[in-house]
Amino acid sequence: MRERLTRSLGREVTEAEAASLAAGLSIDTIRDAAGWLGLAVAAPAGASESPVGALARSPSPFGPAGAWTHDDATFAVRYRPTVHADPVLAGWLELLTRTPHVESKPVAAAVLKELSKATAPGLCVSCHSVEQSEDGALTINWRAFDRSTASRGFTKFSHGPHLVLPQLENCTGCHTINTTASAATSYASLNPQQFVSEFKLLAKQQCATCHTKAAAGDACQACHNYHVEAVESWRLTTPSSDKEREAERPFRISDFGIRIESANSPSSMDDSNANNR
Repeated sequence: MRERLTRSLGREVTEAEAASLAAGLSIDTIRDAAGWLGLAVAAPAGASESPVGALARSPSPFGPAGAWTHDDATFAVRYRPTVHADPVLAGWLELLTRTPHVESKPVAAAVLKELSKATAPGLCVSCHSVEQSEDGALTINWRAFDRSTASRGFTKFSHGPHLVLPQLENCTGCHTINTTASAATSYASLNPQQFVSEFKLLAKQQCATCHTKAAAGDACQACHNYHVEAVESWRLTTPSSDKEREAERPFRISDFGIRIESANSPSSMDDSNANNR
């Protein structure tokens, strides 16, 4: 199997990669399939199960392997996943996405396309997006985005303090489903910047309903950060002929819609006089 995969992918396939593709495949299933060709397969000396069977039962971030069956009528060995985080499907997806320029290899590209369909076994890519970096490499997001590693933005939010409130324990307490949005378009492209949310945008007034001085508090720092490292693109409204240079410039107070004036400025003095009158 490794030799055929190496020829199809145009790169060396490691023993660990090959083992993950057949996790849970028993020696009995292999022996029965080999019988179609009149071949004899002996169990490894001193072993009661195949190495890939042992691999399937070893600690890993994935679930146990599914069920392997053989069909004498069609001379086929079939696999059926039975749990979430299936190691065999994950192994195939990892093998294909780690192959450089997989789109230029007909067989590999066809297999990746088949495993990425909305009707594919396991439905892995229906939730775990496949992204392509600038250098062309593909990555599968097996884990959710970790916001703790992201640049410090102007706005901050944590679901934790909100979910303890009975009226907000359900997502619909704050969120409204956008029936016109097509979240599937996010997965049709390999561009990680293209994202379509199934929720409608939240209005500031929704937050302000509870965030008053007498209720949840209305301090600016409850929702906003100082010493910002990154600003949402829609806040950067200053026109520039060089957009890339503009995005990399140091932040200005005006980026946040804030104006600071000295105590002796004409407008400040006018406000002071108005308050004294």
